[in-house]
Amino acid sequence: MEREEALRRARDCAEAARERAGSAELLRRIPDETIDDLRKAGLFQLLQPRRYGGSEADPYLGMEIAMELASACGSTGWVYSIVGIHSWHLAHFARRAQDEVWGDEPTALIGSQYNPRGVVTEAEGGYRLSGTWPFSSGCDHVAWALLGGRLVQSDGSFKHICCLVPRSDFKIDDTWHVMGLKATGSKDVIVEDIFVPAHRLHDMSSGSTSNPCWTYQLPFLPVFTYSITAPLIGMVRGAYAEYLSQTSRRFRSVSGSKVADEQFSQIRIASAEVSLATAELLMRTDFEDMAAVARRGEASPFSLRLRVRRNQVHSARLSIDAINLVYANAGGSVIYDHNPIQRLWRDAHAAQVHTANTAEPILALFGKNELGIQLDESVV
Repeated sequence: MEREEALRRARDCAEAARERAGSAELLRRIPDETIDDLRKAGLFQLLQPRRYGGSEADPYLGMEIAMELASACGSTGWVYSIVGIHSWHLAHFARRAQDEVWGDEPTALIGSQYNPRGVVTEAEGGYRLSGTWPFSSGCDHVAWALLGGRLVQSDGSFKHICCLVPRSDFKIDDTWHVMGLKATGSKDVIVEDIFVPAHRLHDMSSGSTSNPCWTYQLPFLPVFTYSITAPLIGMVRGAYAEYLSQTSRRFRSVSGSKVADEQFSQIRIASAEVSLATAELLMRTDFEDMAAVARRGEASPFSLRLRVRRNQVHSARLSIDAINLVYANAGGSVIYDHNPIQRLWRDAHAAQVHTANTAEPILALFGKNELGIQLDESVV
């Protein structure tokens, strides 16, 4: 699917998601109709390998679509971005695992919780897995899940790995009662001592051996973490657009003056927009640079991966700065449930606290590297 066609379909899906945003919050998960819209539009398959009916698209296109959807409904953009990036991840698994997921059902969706909460032990032909994983976004709609665990190495150390688990092997515990991203349905996933064959294990390393296309040779962590930041940027972009619309017709209740004529309101608009524009530019530039390296058949160097992670967490910070400016000047009516600015503000702040958007650890790594302090290059 070409980029413009994909974005056109995304805009159509976004309008429908916008209309359902309020009811989706009450439902506490993405409505089936919205998932069906995204499936029928072929948007979930953009990052799948072509042999399974996908487009093998540049992952940046997935980020653009996530931003478009999130500008209308933060939860929809969030679930699309996370579930969508899993198709890109599955392309890194053994071909046998991909056949099991997509062979008979090429539109099958995959959920996740990558935190290494699972207990993994070796067994004949594979591994045993047990654990409970909170925050599994969109889990009601998926046929498989990617679940993180700690695998004990021969030297006694732990290795962070990921297990591919079918829906029949996990339970869902509805714990999702939250202040933001309410419609993501990010409930707990529970696994009780299941067998995971060896071909359904991945160490989250970069580069696919089963799919040579350059899109699957991009560095794993920088791509995946941007899939968390992209919908956040989209939420803020949606709140900014709504703020402009509301501000253009607002008057101060006491003075009767037009808000749009106020210099400090105009300055807030400029400040918020430049933060958003900078966040989007950083992301686009990062993906262009990673793509250029991958297209040459080279692995992304540590310096590039670290720079991308720095830019990614900084983009999240810039986005939050922008939406706070917007929210603070939106007037008392912003607190009403029917005002989309407050919903997007809550969603953005919920997105900000995802571990992938936590800035300080990544900024510290970048600072150490600039100072010549030796680092473990596998951290990014």
